[in-house]
Amino acid sequence: MNKLIDKLPTWPIVIIGGWMAFAPVFPEPHLVQKLLMTINGDAFKLIDVFDVFMHGGLGLLAVMKVWRELSRRPAVETS
Repeated sequence: MNKLIDKLPTWPIVIIGGWMAFAPVFPEPHLVQKLLMTINGDAFKLIDVFDVFMHGGLGLLAVMKVWRELSRRPAVETS
């Protein structure tokens, strides 16, 4: 899995992942809507589960990609 993540281009993944995480902006992002549904105890339908995976999956992939990029950098020495 790590090899696959390392092969992905960083900036397109970050841009698309961020865009999907906050889409649609108005009236509210789907991830915020689903979180509020969970807090309020509203019933989740199959389409709601699909929305969470679709909007959150690319955002999670972007976070994993940035984490891998930052963890592979050598430590900076301060003198």
